[in-house]
Amino acid sequence: MLVAGISKLESKRRRFLVGLTIGFIIWQVPYLASYFTSGKNHISLSGGWSTWVSVAGSIIWAYSLIRMQLGSWLLRKNREMAKALNDEYIQLIWTRSFAAGFWVLMAAIAVLFTFSLWIDISTGFVLHAALFTGIVSSLLAYLSFEKE
Repeated sequence: MLVAGISKLESKRRRFLVGLTIGFIIWQVPYLASYFTSGKNHISLSGGWSTWVSVAGSIIWAYSLIRMQLGSWLLRKNREMAKALNDEYIQLIWTRSFAAGFWVLMAAIAVLFTFSLWIDISTGFVLHAALFTGIVSSLLAYLSFEKE
């Protein structure tokens, strides 16, 4: 019973993280694209299709986040299952994914810095791209390491 419950909750956690990742990407890509399409040094969505895509992505992201948080609150009632879902292996996967995210972030910053020597890149875009890269790469690394 405990093993079946744990495997069910592990698959739910994976689905929530996939939803978070997809929602975050859909939410943020129009903002990153707006740096190139608006011709300004700040974020501005014109109210067209990119705004609706971004809103849809933020709804997917928020839904996944709320569902994951509600699941973790319900999980606190069953300490054995909570302990099994957050064992040393899962903590190692989180550590590895944050380390991978860090190095991907450093590589992205190095690329953006190199481009900034020849192209005028706004500071806002660099910060936004770094934040996007760090979050997405950490989530994708976790999903990849969890499969192993």
